[in-house]
Amino acid sequence: KDLLEHLSWLRSLRDGCKELVVFFKRNHKLWFLLRRKVKEKKLRALVLTGDTRWGSALACLASVLAAESILFTIVSG
Repeated sequence: KDLLEHLSWLRSLRDGCKELVVFFKRNHKLWFLLRRKVKEKKLRALVLTGDTRWGSALACLASVLAAESILFTIVSG
């Protein structure tokens, strides 16, 4: 958490990923669609980051990156 205070680009990246995951989790239709497509590709579901856990921040970033093409497909319609 201390490192994020010094690296604004990393904090911004983490916050953007967190915002994306929260958006999908709050929209049940999109979350169901995303989960189905992620399972078809045998990927892990999007992970929500915790404020004090570097492992969860890394898992969040990795899950968003792994599902990037699926996310673009859903968003672009």
